[in-house]
Formats: sequence, structure tokens, C-alpha cells
Amino acid sequence: MTENKTNTITLREREHILHEKLVEQTHQLQLTRERLTAYETAIQMTMAQLQEVRNQLYVLWQHSP
Repeated sequence: MTENKTNTITLREREHILHEKLVEQTHQLQLTRERLTAYETAIQMTMAQLQEVRNQLYVLWQHSP
């Protein structure tokens, strides 16, 4: 009976440790997703600015002698 009790305690400890690990990993995943979204937004803004400059260059090129 003592062995079963020990096994139960050990399993409960492992369950608690794994649960805490899962909570932390989930939190880190959420933070990583937020950073990724910020990077994607910055990239999209840069691409839009680049396209705008290219359009302006194209207009200048069309009107140059």
C-alpha cells in the first residue's frame, strides 16, 4: 500500500510539473505569435513603401527624356 501511495505522489508531482511546463510553453507561444505578427506587419508596411517608391520611380522614368 505504501508503494502505491508513493507512486501516486510521484505521479501527482510529475503531473504538476508537466502542467506548469505546459502553461509556460503556451505563454511563450503566445508571446512568439505576437512578435511574429508585429514582424509581419512591419514587413507589409515596408513592402507597401517600397512599392510606392517604385511607382514614383516608374513615373519619373516615363517622363524622362
